[in-house]
Amino acid sequence: MHGNKRHRNKDDIKKKLKLSLAIILFQEEKISLGKAVELAGVSRMRFMQLLKAFNLPAYEYTEDDFDSDRQAIDQYLKSIEK
Repeated sequence: MHGNKRHRNKDDIKKKLKLSLAIILFQEEKISLGKAVELAGVSRMRFMQLLKAFNLPAYEYTEDDFDSDRQAIDQYLKSIEK
């Protein structure tokens, strides 16, 4: 029985290490979200939930993204004013 418990503990440690590594590499932008999910061995939704639980963003919303969104909104508003 002890051997089985040790095996489970090793498996739990391996899973936690893989998840931790995936989170770190993703946050350092060394790997993509898809690769992080694959490394962590969890679903994309689960990985994003874990990031949220640690107050980590699943994506970086840059100033360029903001400018692009603002331009798209402005164009849309102009198109519906006609």
